[in-house]
This record gives sequence, structure tokens and C-alpha cells, in this order.
Amino acid sequence: MIEKLSLLELQQAVREILSANFEEKYWVVAQVSQISDNKAGHCYLELIENDANGKTIAKVRATIWSFIYKPLRSYFELMVGEKLKAGMKILVLAAVEYHEIYGFSLNINDIDPTYTLGDQERKRQEIIEQLQEDGIFDMNKELSLSIVPQRVAIISSETAAGYGDFINQLKNNSFGYVFYTKLFQATLQGVNAEVSIISAFDSIFEHSPFFDAVVLIRGGGSKEELSVFDSYLIASNIAQYPIPVLTGIGHDRDESIADLVAYKKLKTPTAVAEFLIERVSVFDTKMQNIFVKINSNLENVFSIQKSNLQSFTNILQPLIKNFIFLKKNTLSQAENDVKEFMNQTFTTQKIHLQSFENKLSNASRNLMSKKNNYLLKKSLILKNSYKLRLIYEQNRMNQISKIFTKDLHFYLKQEHLRLENDSKWLNNLSPEKILQRGYAIVYKGNTILKSVEEAKKGNLLEIKLKDGKILSEVK
Repeated sequence: MIEKLSLLELQQAVREILSANFEEKYWVVAQVSQISDNKAGHCYLELIENDANGKTIAKVRATIWSFIYKPLRSYFELMVGEKLKAGMKILVLAAVEYHEIYGFSLNINDIDPTYTLGDQERKRQEIIEQLQEDGIFDMNKELSLSIVPQRVAIISSETAAGYGDFINQLKNNSFGYVFYTKLFQATLQGVNAEVSIISAFDSIFEHSPFFDAVVLIRGGGSKEELSVFDSYLIASNIAQYPIPVLTGIGHDRDESIADLVAYKKLKTPTAVAEFLIERVSVFDTKMQNIFVKINSNLENVFSIQKSNLQSFTNILQPLIKNFIFLKKNTLSQAENDVKEFMNQTFTTQKIHLQSFENKLSNASRNLMSKKNNYLLKKSLILKNSYKLRLIYEQNRMNQISKIFTKDLHFYLKQEHLRLENDSKWLNNLSPEKILQRGYAIVYKGNTILKSVEEAKKGNLLEIKLKDGKILSEVK
């Protein structure tokens, strides 16, 4: 027969077996999935292990008591550069615990920071290798940066000190160069940083033809705060971006993966601004040197051409004088020939004009005679036309007068009938006619009463009927 045990007895048996078989402490590799500190200073964790597909295959609670956690936390953060947080893979020295109520757990006595550093470096190296395998690691570096990069898109936080330093350095450069900047606001640390930075890159991409370079800047921070710049997604975006990306993340100890794939990595936001200013300055200096060379070459060309022109002038001057002398004689002879030709022409034209004048005079007289006859005929035609028009208008007015007279007689007849009807109607409304229909009229003196209130006690009233009068006193 199977022995019956209470739940407590079973739990105690399990604890005794575990205590007997796991008396030592063990180094355990696990990933932190949850972590919290309580007011007493204790640290509570949930540790997990995932398989190659990311599925959790083991889970356990763990505790670091306050007297161990305080010095351990300081040492870990000093070595790793980050706080102990969810997502970290750690190597812990732990003792197995079993409690009748709380169940199985681990008591952590130590954490090896070198393992976490190695794991982080391994992840970092895996991301770098993945970018290289994807063939995009050097894509942004292979772009050509404008020789005068003055239109700059900035990814940063508006309140960040690094952004202020960058703008101040750029706008107040000693050369007076003008830069056109546009801030694309982004969160640079925390859980939303990765999405925020990628969103800023997407916004700039919509206006990419307007910018010469993209600047990703922040004013330094702890290793934990800067861990977002080791993100594969951010590095992938930078590597494949169609505009050169300059980073000034503000950390000297390590290069982030974002720095490695960017077109140019600089230490600080101020250094990025100095790089842009220097690049414009180099172009400016080259242009000034070119202008100096051009001026020098032009002066040499002008000097040679001036000398050649003087020599040509010395040769050409006597030739021109001789040419002018010959042309002057030719013009003098031509002038005489022209004068003689004009005299002959004037004589001929004078004879022609005299003959034309005589013909014109005769033609004018004939024309005037014909014109007078035409005007006389036209006058007679107009006179007859006017008489006909007058007779037509007279007849039309007579017709209108007849129509108007007829309409007027009809209107007057209608008005006469209407007046007779109105007279009969008014006659029926006269007092005499009203009395004939059985009504009476009450007088107080010579006044017709219209209301009972006008009659007072003792008043003598006269009531007029159709066939006589009645006198009445008001009681």
C-alpha cells in the first residue's frame, strides 16, 4: 500500500533531498527576464534559459540579499558599465533553496561581470558579422560627401546639451559660413530610443534631395544609455542610408556599431561641427587659390595681348592712312559724277512735272462738273424720300390716335359703371336704410351713443326708429 503524506511532509522531503544533494554553490549561466529591488535593499530576479528558437525551456526565481547586493551591484556596474537589467546574460554563483511555501529558488552570492562583458561583445561581434554578411557594412562609407556640405539634417533631442553645442559651433564659426540645419527630434535612450531614431531617419528620407549629410549626435552618457547605438536595426539603417551619415555620440572609450558603419565617426557633437566647417573651409581655400591663379594668368594674357596689339597698330596705321587717301580721291570723283547726273535728272523731271500739272488741271475741271451734277441728283432724291417718310409718320400717328380714343371711351364707360355700383352700395349703408331693416339709433343730445359706458344715470336718451322717436331716461 502506498504511504499517504501530507503536502507539508512531501515538501519537507523534497527540501531534505535537495539539501542533501545540492549542498555546494554552483556557477549557473542564465538570462535575466525580470528584476526588481525592494525597499529593504534585496534584489529579486527571474532567470530563464531559451533554446535556439527563443523558446523558454527553463525558469527559476532568484534572490540577492541586501548585504550581498549592495557591493555586488557597484562592482558589476563599474566593470560592465551598465546596471544589471532584463535581457542581460549573466554567470552567477548560486545556492539551491527550497521552501515549503515559496518553492524552488536560487540564492545568488556572486556575479561574474567578465562573462556579461564577453556575452555583450559576442552579441556585438555577431551584429557586425551579420552586417558584413548582408553586404551593407561599408555602403554608407562608399558614398560621396558634398565638397560644401551646408544643408544638414540633425537627429538628436532638442533639449540635449550636445545638440546645443553643435548648433552653437556651427552657426558661430569664425569664417562666417552659412549652414542650413533641420532638427528631426528623436529619443536617444530608453526602450523607445531604437524606434524613435529609425523614425527620424525615415522622415529625413522623404526629403533626402534637400540634404547633403545626416548628423546623429548626443552628448555622451553611460554605456547602458549608449547601448541603443549597438542596435542591428539602427546600424542597418545607417549603413544603407542614401545620404552620408556623420556620428558624434560623445564617447571616447568604445566605438558603437553605429560609428563603425557611418560615413564618418567623430568623438563629439562639437567635433562634427568642426569637421563640416573645415570641409567648407578647404573648399573655400581651394577656390581662393584658383581665383589667384586665374587673376595671375589673366594679367599675363592681357600683357601679351597688349604688346601684340601695339605691334599690330604700328603696322596697320600707315596702311590705313594710304587706304583713306585713295578712298578720298575716289569719293571726290564720284561726287562730281553724282552732281552732273542729278542736274540732268532734275531738268528731265521738271519737264515731266509741268506736263502732269496741265493734265491734272484739265482732269480737275471735268471732275468738278461731274460732281456738281451728281450732288444735284442726290439732293432731289433725298427731298422726295423725306416727303414720303413724313406722309408715313402722319398716317401712323392717326392710327395710334384712333386706337387711343377707342380705349379711352371703353375705360371711361367701365369707370362710370363702377361708380354707379359704389353709389348704390353706399346708399344701402345710409342710416335711413339701416333703420328700415329694424335697427335703432340712440342719441344723447345731438351725440350718437356708441357704448353703454357713455350713458349715465338720469340721462335722457332719444331712440330713433324707422317710423318715429322714443324718449327714455336712464335708471
